[in-house]
Amino acid sequence: MRSMFFLLRGVRLNIVALSVIGLLASFSFAQDANSKEREYPVAMLAAKTALQQLGAYTGSRLPTLDGFIKTEGIKLDQYQRPYYEFKIDLIPNAPDRTTVRIAAKVSAWYSGAAEPPGYKILETNGRLEDDMLDRLAESLQKNGPPVVEPSALSNQISEARRQRLEVEQRISAMEQRANNQEAVTPLDSPEFASVIKSDVPVANAPGAKNKGLLRAQLEDEFEILERRGAWLQVKLDDGRTGWMQQSSVHSSKAVPANERNQGPAVPRGLDAFTIQRENAQPFSGDWIGLKDKRARYIFVRPVGSSINSSPVNKLRFAQSMFSERGREALHNSHNTLDGVVIVFLDQGGGVAAATLKNVRLWLSGNLSSAAFLKTCSLDPPSQFAAPPHPSRTSN
Repeated sequence: MRSMFFLLRGVRLNIVALSVIGLLASFSFAQDANSKEREYPVAMLAAKTALQQLGAYTGSRLPTLDGFIKTEGIKLDQYQRPYYEFKIDLIPNAPDRTTVRIAAKVSAWYSGAAEPPGYKILETNGRLEDDMLDRLAESLQKNGPPVVEPSALSNQISEARRQRLEVEQRISAMEQRANNQEAVTPLDSPEFASVIKSDVPVANAPGAKNKGLLRAQLEDEFEILERRGAWLQVKLDDGRTGWMQQSSVHSSKAVPANERNQGPAVPRGLDAFTIQRENAQPFSGDWIGLKDKRARYIFVRPVGSSINSSPVNKLRFAQSMFSERGREALHNSHNTLDGVVIVFLDQGGGVAAATLKNVRLWLSGNLSSAAFLKTCSLDPPSQFAAPPHPSRTSN
């Protein structure tokens, strides 16, 4: 029973070791130009134990340089005390298969007159690498995989964890230094970023490989909180912040309150109505675009004492609501709606409806305003006369 306990314990430790050390494979050194490699039918820790038993990790003196290095342009009699050591990389391909990659480093004392004396690194001819790989194959074939003691496995697991922690700490420190070196530009007044193309990624941190939070659409607008190099930190609708590449947006300063009346007048259609209420409910009409689907209903009435509104104003207001509520829904990861419906509560009445699918195509520029309106339900058509030059409205 005691032997069975140690056997099972060894198996468990072996599995853990492979899992931990396997995580380090991505941090292994770059392959040397003169390295040699072979695959062996043993676990990675067994291969390492066999190499340790063969002395592969200790290095040794060479009796001579002749036959071990590339001698072109080298005068062997000018070199003394040759020494070699191996740089070894173990790559687990499977629980019982490991690639051993090995590169020899040969050095010797140079005593010639052409250069100052000292130890120099010489290029190997591959004999040392082939010899060690051959010896490893012979050892495994003759003796089988070496037995790895549980205590040795525990030590190697601890060492692997230590190495992984050091690598992660170095990566974190480099990322921090890189972020600190980028110029951070303070904002002296509010700025806004308008998206100039479709499907612009908004990430959780500056950097193209960071986690994406959402994809902004054409003409979406965000408040800029900070500039960092080529990245902008922006404020999102749900209170979070995100990062966008500066090349994907057009930035502009906020217009001071005392100067806002100097700009062009807002089209009458956008300020001719006030919203009475909004709710989400199943579509109650027969229009095939939203039949048996859920939509956001917006009930509006004319501003002031007017009992009726012009068809042109209704169409413009409907386009504005499709754009505004459509963007909100498309940016909401929990959205369950399929469309937007505007109900006009004036004497003429009228209902305008659009699917979010077509709103997305319109906002991204894949549908012109005229083509988009043709996909909408405008009931009755007489209450939604198209303006002379239809154009997409923005928030």
